[in-house]
Order: sequence, then structure tokens, then C-alpha cells
Amino acid sequence: MQKKYTTIGLGGTFDHLHLGHLQLLNCASRLADTVLIGVTSSVFAKTLEKFVPNKLEPYENRLAGVKTYCQQQNISCQLFELHNAFGPTLDDITTVDALCVSEDTVPTAKKINHIRSTAGHKSLPIEVVPLLRLLTGETLSSTGIRQGRFDAAGNILLTSKQRHYFSQPQGDLVELPRASDGKRLMVGDATAKIFLDNNWQFSLGVIDHLIERKPYHPVVIEKDAIKQKTNNPAGQISQELVTAIQTILATNEQWLFVDGEEDLAAVALLFLAPLDSVIYYGQPKTGLVRMVVSESKRQEICKVLQE
Repeated sequence: MQKKYTTIGLGGTFDHLHLGHLQLLNCASRLADTVLIGVTSSVFAKTLEKFVPNKLEPYENRLAGVKTYCQQQNISCQLFELHNAFGPTLDDITTVDALCVSEDTVPTAKKINHIRSTAGHKSLPIEVVPLLRLLTGETLSSTGIRQGRFDAAGNILLTSKQRHYFSQPQGDLVELPRASDGKRLMVGDATAKIFLDNNWQFSLGVIDHLIERKPYHPVVIEKDAIKQKTNNPAGQISQELVTAIQTILATNEQWLFVDGEEDLAAVALLFLAPLDSVIYYGQPKTGLVRMVVSESKRQEICKVLQE
């Protein structure tokens, strides 16, 4: 199938190559036969990356990461060292037919066209690729990865301070659900046992066949009987867990099995479930916690996750 352009140009630091970078490269390759990719030099990169610059990868590593990915995906490309924001795009005889940029670099593309227009050259079409947003609404960025807040796959990594915060009840301690509850969601096998034993209604149960991180028997429901399954390592809110919750909330499935640890599924549900839903989960040696999905609670948790 004929592509829209012969050559499309893009540039970036490509530090700690992540899903957002891959999305940009993939979109560019779908638009053009060849992608001209500028990877910022070490000197130029340091003028752009103000946060945790000591963890910025060397130019050679960043270049190799892009080159390897393009080879793996059969993306026809030409790579070069980028020493400024413009590269070869200001030349009248540039081989670039269009510019491919992420949402946050649109101003640079517009500046390029302004300079070209002032010099009497034709403007280049601008193709904009959406930023990859995480659970909290933040964009996946190399800065966040260098700060240790999430990884290249978009998994949110919790600090010891954040884990301590989430070990505290994030709602009211109750003995039974309230009749006024909206959509009821429950997290944890101990909570599931209580709900099933009392015939309390619920819309979704998230379990991992562990109670206080230890296997138990018999399980509340066999894994083979659960259609929706996902993975989530301890101490993380994985992008895979987020995607699974988004998927199951759009269906009538009642169970989600998490291979790993489901404790933090309550946090993901807070951001993904409809407002006024109610999340129930167990607090070890304390009881049942009732957390209402509200904008104020989302803002509170979002602030904690961004610290």
C-alpha cells in the first residue's frame, strides 16, 4: 500500500526508550517509506533534560536503542546526530516531505515552518502523534523514568513512602456494605470470601488466590473458571493491570484474576471506575475498608503517586 510521504522527519532525545517513543516511531513508519530520525547529541540533550540529568543515557546508547528497535520492526530509517531543534528541515532542498511530532513538540514544528516561510520556502505538513498517558493522567516520559516513578513499559513504581501510605485504610472501616452503594467493586480474596458467604451483591471481584500474601485453600473461585486474567508485580501498578481493568469494566465479567499481587488494584479501580462506585478491600488485622470513587479521592491519590 502506498504511503502518504516518501520521507518523514522526526527528532528526539530517546532517553530510556519507552512506549511513547515506540508509538512515535511506529506512527511515522506507517506514514512514510523512510523515517529520518535525529537523535540529540549528548551536549544538546543536556540542554533539554533538566531533571536528573546525571541519569541521561549517552548518545551512543540512545542511538543504538532506536536503531535496534527499527531493525526489529523493519522500519526503513536513516539516523543522524541532532545538534539543534531543526536538523536539516530548514534547507530549501531538504529531502523531508513532512514532520512527525508528539503533542508536546508541536510548537517546535510550527517554529520550523515559520522560519521556512520567512525564508521563502514551503511549509512542511505536520503529523501529530498523541502522548501516551498513564493511569494518573501523566504522560509517559524519560524524565519520570529517570526519577524512578515509572518504567519504560508505563508501569507505576511505588516508593517505600508510597507503599506505606497505601498500607493505611483509604476509606471507612465497615462491617457490611451500605444499601446506598453504587456499583460495588471488591479487591482481595478475603473480601471476596466475606461477600460470597453473606450473599452480598457486587459487580466485580479482583483476586489473586492469596490472603495476606499466602496461598489458601479452598479458593473462592477456581482460576480456570475466570475468563479475565492479568499480571501485576508486587509494589507496582502495571499497565497490563490497568488495561485489564479497563477491559473488564466494559464487559459483564464478574471476576479478574491477577497473577502476582492484586493489592494495588484498588488504586487502579479508583481512577478507572465510574464516579460514586464503591470499592471494598480488606485491611489486614483490621477489617473491611469502604472507599468511594470521587474526584477528591482521585486528586489525593494522584498527588501521592506523583511525589
